[in-house]
Amino acid sequence: MTIDAMQTTMTEQERMELVDRHASAEMVQDWDGTWDTLDPAGSYDYFPLGIRISGREAMQEHWRRLFGNPALKDIADTVLTRWSREEDVVLVTQAPVSMPDGTVRYSVSTALFSFRGDKVFRESVFADDLLQPLLEQMFDEEFMQLPGVSRLSQF
Repeated sequence: MTIDAMQTTMTEQERMELVDRHASAEMVQDWDGTWDTLDPAGSYDYFPLGIRISGREAMQEHWRRLFGNPALKDIADTVLTRWSREEDVVLVTQAPVSMPDGTVRYSVSTALFSFRGDKVFRESVFADDLLQPLLEQMFDEEFMQLPGVSRLSQF
């Protein structure tokens, strides 16, 4: 069981379907639909950036910045590999990123979804060296001042 998550009674298929609904709502920028897949106390964690985003206001601004970023305009063309791991779901994504010179490179990152009840409790995103600088730009100091956005402790 994942830290901070409670056991879920969802089957593997139900967890996969919930992750699919969550991702589909994100891709079409349906923030109400995305929110409906999340536990209200849940969060997004980004590594190696080391931030946690929780609460509806901060999450919606996060989604607007991430899915509205021109460099990630083709993110829906993501190639997914996914596994169910005990009570978690792991996604490995290969997403096209438009570079300033017009070329397209592919970012490979991993997301770990943990669950509580019948909702996503936490999505932990592990970004690669292509995605990391974009995240740093999107989640700037202004973003870091939003209620619900915090730095994760390092150990």
